[in-house]
Amino acid sequence: MYQGKHIPRDSRRAPRKNRRFRWNRQFVLLVSILALLVGIVGSSLAYLITQTGSVENTFQPSKVTCEIQEDFSQGGSEKKNVQVKNTGDTDAYIRATYVVNWLDSAGNIVASVPEGYSYTLSENPDNTWTKGEDGYFYYLTPVAPGDSTPESLLNCKVTYPENPEYRLSVEILATAIQSMPAKAVTEAWGVTPPSGN
Repeated sequence: MYQGKHIPRDSRRAPRKNRRFRWNRQFVLLVSILALLVGIVGSSLAYLITQTGSVENTFQPSKVTCEIQEDFSQGGSEKKNVQVKNTGDTDAYIRATYVVNWLDSAGNIVASVPEGYSYTLSENPDNTWTKGEDGYFYYLTPVAPGDSTPESLLNCKVTYPENPEYRLSVEILATAIQSMPAKAVTEAWGVTPPSGN
């Protein structure tokens, strides 16, 4: 009979190797640096989110406005030097027109010229405004903030009889629009500024 050592079947497997992960110095150093960076970035973001106040938007849009300047003489019977001033804060193109009416003492419009009353009106006496097909007069050069159109839009002189019951109303209507970009004028007014202006 066989007298050798008997090796059980289960123990015939190869011995297990120690599969435990070995930490080397470089790997430990890399993991430590990454953990430190994540901590610094996370704490910085947390501080910024909790400590930073809101910022107010201080953007101021441009303002485009204008007003009429005119001179009266001879007891109010003559209107001259009708100019338009740019009261906004940006360069602007200006257009203007006028409406003439006779008014009674209550301020009502009279349908026809009263007998004994007359007036003379000269449009664009210096030929510096350009009249459009829409009835407006256009000043072709942009007007700087605080400046006025240098020449008069119109001059008007009225003749009243003694003890007048009516008065002449010459109302100037003006609008302004920013000069840049030029397409703003085209889109709003339907006109194209001349090249070079």
